[in-house]
Amino acid sequence: MMISIVPELTSPRLLLRAPKEEDFPTYRAFYTDADASHFYGGPMSASNAWKQLAMEVGHWALKGYGMWSIETLSSHEMFGGDVNFGGPADGLDRN
Repeated sequence: MMISIVPELTSPRLLLRAPKEEDFPTYRAFYTDADASHFYGGPMSASNAWKQLAMEVGHWALKGYGMWSIETLSSHEMFGGDVNFGGPADGLDRN
């Protein structure tokens, strides 16, 4: 098992950071909306949206890379996620 510290990336207006528990209202709103989440496996129940958040948090610990959440520096509110530069989103090795 790999435990890693999630790096943060910043621009003048945005912060890409680790997903965290406080992001759940945004996850729930997104994944329970059929139109918004259509291409991301949704819509899904609030319970499954929670599982999605937990999976993304845990992926960093298990594989050392994963999805970032996006927040604005001015409001410190998460407004998006699923930013991935580290590898396949499913975490499976393709060798």
